[in-house]
Amino acid sequence: MKIVIAGAGDVGTHLAKLLASEDHDIYLIDRSEESLNSCFKPN
Repeated sequence: MKIVIAGAGDVGTHLAKLLASEDHDIYLIDRSEESLNSCFKPN
């Protein structure tokens, strides 16, 4: 399923990670590029 989440704060980030772990396609939108870059760090 393709899901758009507006806001990369605590709730949006948690929700995005949860849904991504269930193999959904996540599109996370935020005004701050810094917030988006800090959400998902490569392992």
